[in-house]
Amino acid sequence: VKAEHALLVDGLHVDHARLVMGTSMGAMHCWIWGEMFPDFADGLVPLASAPTQIAGRNRVMRRMIVLTSSRSGVIQSAISMRWSTCSSS
Repeated sequence: VKAEHALLVDGLHVDHARLVMGTSMGAMHCWIWGEMFPDFADGLVPLASAPTQIAGRNRVMRRMIVLTSSRSGVIQSAISMRWSTCSSS
């Protein structure tokens, strides 16, 4: 979101938006826009998302993605974590 803001303000010289809108992951960006830059847009329309903590298998899958994208060599441990969680439920 910081990069998006920099692109709009510094690159395109946009100092205010009427609306920030997105679906799914874009909607999560929408929530962050509202938090980080509350005066930048007149309104927010986050579709298909809620600013709540995730749980269950969805949380495990997202954790795997974070682990595999932020560190090398953890793919196997992330897969093991996923399967151990699935087999226990």
